[in-house]
Amino acid sequence: MTTVAVRLAIAAVAVGTTTAFAVSANPLDEPFAWLHATLPGQAEPNSPDPLVATRWTASTNTSQLQIYTASPVAVTAPCAGLTKYDARRALRGRAKTSCVLNASAAVTLDFGVERAAWFEFRLAPGSDDVGLIAGLSEYQYPYTGKAIPPVAYDDGWYRLETNDELYEGLRYAWLVVPPSSKGIEVTAARCVARVRPANYTGRFHASDEVLEKMWWTGAYAARLNMNADDFGSILVDRGDRVSIQGDGHPTMAAAMAALGAPPTWALVHTMLNKTDSGCENCSVVDDGLMSYPVLWTMSCNDYFWAAGDEAAYSAFAPDMATILDEALATFLETPRVEFMGWDDRLDNGFCGFCTPETQLAFAGLLIRGAADFANALEHCSFAGAAALADHFSAAAANATSKLRSSAPAYGVHSAAYAINAPTGLVDAREAAELVDGLFQNAATVCSWSPFNSYWLLQALGNSGHGALALAHAKLCWGSALNMTRGCFPELFSPEWATFLPTGAKLPTKPSLCHPWSSGVTPWLTRVGLGLRPLDPGYREGLLAAPLLAGCAGTTDGAVATPDGPATVAARCAAGSFVVNASAPRGRVV
Repeated sequence: MTTVAVRLAIAAVAVGTTTAFAVSANPLDEPFAWLHATLPGQAEPNSPDPLVATRWTASTNTSQLQIYTASPVAVTAPCAGLTKYDARRALRGRAKTSCVLNASAAVTLDFGVERAAWFEFRLAPGSDDVGLIAGLSEYQYPYTGKAIPPVAYDDGWYRLETNDELYEGLRYAWLVVPPSSKGIEVTAARCVARVRPANYTGRFHASDEVLEKMWWTGAYAARLNMNADDFGSILVDRGDRVSIQGDGHPTMAAAMAALGAPPTWALVHTMLNKTDSGCENCSVVDDGLMSYPVLWTMSCNDYFWAAGDEAAYSAFAPDMATILDEALATFLETPRVEFMGWDDRLDNGFCGFCTPETQLAFAGLLIRGAADFANALEHCSFAGAAALADHFSAAAANATSKLRSSAPAYGVHSAAYAINAPTGLVDAREAAELVDGLFQNAATVCSWSPFNSYWLLQALGNSGHGALALAHAKLCWGSALNMTRGCFPELFSPEWATFLPTGAKLPTKPSLCHPWSSGVTPWLTRVGLGLRPLDPGYREGLLAAPLLAGCAGTTDGAVATPDGPATVAARCAAGSFVVNASAPRGRVV
């Protein structure tokens, strides 16, 4: 009896080595068309995206998902040869390599990087498939409930079908042969991955490789969760793979930073319509969490600043006003905040009325939401915009005065939200004191979820602590690069990287591809590169103020505008920091 160890050494993925097939060559019915209408683009060695160098032509229907295949980069013995098989020859029945698995044998396949994918394989004639189990996972252990008998198709092909949409967050796959089997011969194995055709229009390069990897990782996670008509909240199907109002805030911001273009802005617009809870009798997933509708209004602002679509923004404005007015009416009366994130200091999830720290965090977020709405409205010309701007500017100022008079005792999360509010909720001296007292301890400065760390990162940048902000980003996101390959996890603590191997199942079994953890990508574009519009849609130009100043490093990058790319490059020359920036229209400040 032969038994093959299920664990394996992790191999590095070869980026860009995917194989696409013609429809006629595939014996399985697939839900989407194979990769097509593509051109070669720019390679990005610090991106985990296997298709980062793939560009779709302008005529591509971007709302129709496409698929491609990938071979494993590492397979446990005796099936190591499956990493080298010629997929086209295998489809025609002339595979170069195969492996035999006897009774009670098991084999692990590592596809190198997480994808939105499913697992397919082929067995030679005469293989005993009775009792055969196939499994898949994001990490090096079969995911609970996703190790089941595969579905058999013609010509010896099998597919693991764990849900009606087929795809999962997949990096690893398994084949397990039962003790009663006469054995199987595997002649081909692959994952089939789906992708929304979306070209990278943004970029981020830096002399600090960790920062660069962080930007591209967040971008890839957002891309993986771009569906035909919305953004998903998670890759693995565990029951919450739906469009969620607040979860989508950093996801959409990352997509617009990295993949900004009319099709992406249109997808964001569709997502905002789909998750609007401010309209009469509207109800969406998790809109009872008080922060989530506020985050939706902030995503509307992000969309307006990126795309400059005042017509859409004017349609959103009444619902944004309803959401903010309702929350402002009760924010100091201990309302049922319900949820601000996963961290013990924020009640660690669903909390009803929650503790004072969580209440304070929500109050700061709400004041910022009202102020940001008023600021955006000042750039609008639609009827009633000026009156709305005056109303919410006054409301934000009034709420700021009330909250300051309550003598709040800030913790690290609520302090971040207070610093981020552009209304003087804390002044410069108070912000410096809060940062000095709450943001200096590496053991506590990261929130348990990068979703929450996003707001802490913004606070450090907004308070002028640039070097500390970059160190925070590298600690709270950069250390996670050693744990996963492709995305950032839903929950993460930096010390995990000191004792857990790459690909390990993390404590509490969080999702390893959670796009709400991608906030570092838009932050690096807006603050790291300093690329921010002077007005919605960059009509008047952009602000270019890279954070890596004082000859502390070099950086260059781009972000899409409705009229073309805005770019910046910063370097040290003869002891001086030199910044070159360009905008397709308007001025550069």
